[in-house]
Amino acid sequence: MKFLLFLAAFLLAFSPCFALSDAEYRQMRSSSPEFKQADRELGAIWRRIMKLAKGSHRQNLLEDQREWVSWGRDESAREFMATGLGRTSSYTRATIKRVHQLQAVEHNLKLSPRDQERGRSVKADSFYETEEDDPSSSAR
Repeated sequence: MKFLLFLAAFLLAFSPCFALSDAEYRQMRSSSPEFKQADRELGAIWRRIMKLAKGSHRQNLLEDQREWVSWGRDESAREFMATGLGRTSSYTRATIKRVHQLQAVEHNLKLSPRDQERGRSVKADSFYETEEDDPSSSAR
């Protein structure tokens, strides 16, 4: 019996139905002021970054954001839910976490090459598996 409960929880947690649907997203935005604010902040930082990013940086950021929306957001929310937070709170925290990651990207995009050489860039943590995956990395 315990095995069946574990299996059911595992399948639910890692099934595609776990992903946030457009309808659920709209419902969260309309019912949760905290989620709406986090989503607004995400949109604002995204617009600022798109103004700063050029060439391959811009393309890398666009691809990265598509990945975050398609699976990264759900994965991050799942981690928060595993700590006992509810679904809306978990998606709110996942969105805030993404805002912080993009703030690091924005910081790095504003650095001069000299500041980059001096090691003044910051790492956009958690979402990126390696530095090469990080579109804010000064290695690009």
